[in-house]
Amino acid sequence: MRFAFDAEPAALPLSDSLKRTVVGTQWTAQAGSAFAWTMDATNGAGISGTDTTAHLILVGAMIPESDGCRIEVTFTPRDLNTDATRWIGVQFCLQTDLPTHAFGPVPSSFGGGYGAVYRQNGRIQIDRYNPGQQLTILASNDEGAPMVDDTPVKLRIDIKPSEIVFALPDSEDAVSTEDTTYRGGFCALIVTRVGGDFDSADSAPRPH
Repeated sequence: MRFAFDAEPAALPLSDSLKRTVVGTQWTAQAGSAFAWTMDATNGAGISGTDTTAHLILVGAMIPESDGCRIEVTFTPRDLNTDATRWIGVQFCLQTDLPTHAFGPVPSSFGGGYGAVYRQNGRIQIDRYNPGQQLTILASNDEGAPMVDDTPVKLRIDIKPSEIVFALPDSEDAVSTEDTTYRGGFCALIVTRVGGDFDSADSAPRPH
C-alpha cells in the first residue's frame, strides 16, 4: 500500500485541532467521523457501509501556489449505495483546513476550494465551492464508467496555473476547467455514503 505523498507535509495548526483524531501519520478526521475510518497495511483507509459521510484531510499544505501538481488516488468500492448518485472524491485547493459536506449553500465559514466528484453512476465533475453560495459545477461528463464493487478505480487531478483536469485514467474519461479562483491550500479525501477503501494516495509536482 502507498498512502503517502512525496514528502511529509509541514505540520500546520488545524483550526479545530481539539476536535480531530489523526488517522495514520499524515491524515486527520473530525471527531464526529473519525470513528468510521479504519486504516491498515492491506486496504488503506476505509469506510464500511453506506451510512457515513466523512473526510480525511492531509495534515499540512501540499498544493503549490504557482507550479503544477498532480494528485492521484485509488478507491476500491466495497458497499455501493442503492442511490447511484452517491459519490467519492477529492477536495483540493482548500483555503482552510476544513472540507465541506454542505453545498446548498456552502457554509460561509468555509474558505473556498474545488471538488473532483466521481459518482456511482459514472458521472464525473469538477465543482467550485464559494463560501455562502450554491456550489458551481464547472465541468461534467455523464459517460464515465460506473463504480463496480471490489474493482479499484484511479482518480487523477492535474492542477495547473491556468487549468484543472480531472480524469479516470483507466477509462480515459476526463473533464477540465480553466477556472483559477483558488490555488494552493489543503487536500481532502471525501466519501458520501459509499463504503470502500482509499488504498493509495499520492501527490507530486507537475510544473507546467
